[in-house]
Parts: sequence; C-alpha cells; structure tokens
Amino acid sequence: MNGIGEKIKRIMKERDIWDFEVGYGTGLLRNNVSTILGPRGNPTWKTIKRILDFLGYEVVLKKKGNGGPA
Repeated sequence: MNGIGEKIKRIMKERDIWDFEVGYGTGLLRNNVSTILGPRGNPTWKTIKRILDFLGYEVVLKKKGNGGPA
C-alpha cells in the first residue's frame, strides 16, 4: 500500500468509514477510492486533498530531523 494511502485507510478504519462513504462524500467512485488507496494507487495531491478534506484532515510538511541536503 502506498504510504499516504495506508495512513488514510487507518484513519478510515479507526473512524469506521467505508470506501463508499468516502466516494459519496468526495464525488469519487467507490472502486476508485479502493484503487487510489491501495498498493498500486498513485493519486494526485488534488485527490488526496479531497479525501482528507472529507475526513477532516490536512497535510502538514515538516523538515526532517537530519536537516536535508547541506
């Protein structure tokens, strides 16, 4: 499963939210939600944002502890 998809699926499971509910709330087809969040999923940031908005979450960027390139 792709990293962001795995995290979103965990949120959905914790909140007992099904793929069809995410599809209905975002305008995506249920089958597409499963594919997007699955191991072969390669969603756009726009699609991820739609799903996260529906779930009440947002993406926050944070600098890595190693400081990145010199």
